[in-house]
Amino acid sequence: MANLEFKIIKVTEFTFDSENHTHYVLARKGRVYSFSSLVCGDDVKHTVKDNVLTITSDVQVEKSSYSDFEGNKKVSRQLFPAEDIETA
Repeated sequence: MANLEFKIIKVTEFTFDSENHTHYVLARKGRVYSFSSLVCGDDVKHTVKDNVLTITSDVQVEKSSYSDFEGNKKVSRQLFPAEDIETA
């Protein structure tokens, strides 16, 4: 797997069950993605340097639609650890 680099737009740090986690809003090739250490845990290897998050593990994207408060359709893309057929 090649390294995937994303520009960091926003970082939110939070605590869940007494563990510290980080949620990132990322940009890559004109699209916005969401990445969370709570969701991905240790399954997705990543580094952060100079406002760039680099993922070195296999990931998959889940795309979903939602409406914002003004009724506009939006697309959400969440990064998850890739699953193979044996673990799915």
